[in-house]
Amino acid sequence: MLRAMVAAALVMALCGSAVADTLLLRDGRKFTGLVTQTDGGYTVQTRFGVMTASKDEVQEWVKGDSPPATAPTTGPAVARRAAHPAKPTTRAVGAPLVLPPPTPRPHVAQSAVAFAITEDEAVTVAPGIDSSAKVSLEGRDGIPVAADVVRTDPVTGLVLLRVNTGKLHPLPLADAFAGGDVQCACYPKASLFSPTPQMIDGHASAPVPHWSIRLERHPRLAAAPILSEGRVVGIELAEPKGDLEKVPALSLDILRKFLAEDLPLAVEADPDPLSGVLQCTIR
Repeated sequence: MLRAMVAAALVMALCGSAVADTLLLRDGRKFTGLVTQTDGGYTVQTRFGVMTASKDEVQEWVKGDSPPATAPTTGPAVARRAAHPAKPTTRAVGAPLVLPPPTPRPHVAQSAVAFAITEDEAVTVAPGIDSSAKVSLEGRDGIPVAADVVRTDPVTGLVLLRVNTGKLHPLPLADAFAGGDVQCACYPKASLFSPTPQMIDGHASAPVPHWSIRLERHPRLAAAPILSEGRVVGIELAEPKGDLEKVPALSLDILRKFLAEDLPLAVEADPDPLSGVLQCTIR
């Protein structure tokens, strides 16, 4: 037992030294260690045990740390390298790595409600858009009308729109609002061909910072006008799964400050306020 351990230790020392020999086989493999030639071929005492190879299998016996004279030209490993050659690089050593540009992500259309304030202007809420956005307005007649972005407010997300063709039905703004029962003029049901606006009853307290209102049902799309006696007193900002007892809203004062010089002249309350409510698609 002791003799075997000593022999193994000697072999390990020989295999780990710089003068270990290497057998290069024709199939691409190589054995490194203490090489001994036999009548039938070679044996190699490696760190992992004794390996044997016939003379026909050996391409070259590299002694010591000298480089091989030739490389194997046949065998599975050579075939794999030929089938999958390494891709050449054109990047100079030390040059910065330039990554390819990211693949553009498909643009998703944004939907909201808009409401007319004049015969050619409407208001919606769409944070993050600019004048390059493509906007389409569609009433209950199902006919889409293109609209341009006049200006936006990055703080509230309010957007003023203007149409070049057609005639809108404006909703009047209230002079003030101190709280009470309200209605939300919105599109609670999705419809591809015949959008139908509906009224949802609710209640609102007097506007305060971070104002919220209560609605009986979910309006589905944000930016629908909140009405009191047929006049706009705010804009709902309902979230997809938000609490109907606390629907965020923009107050009448915020809307008036945004419109400023574009504030429409007072008009009579429309007996059919749903005619001034539109579905807004932004791309």
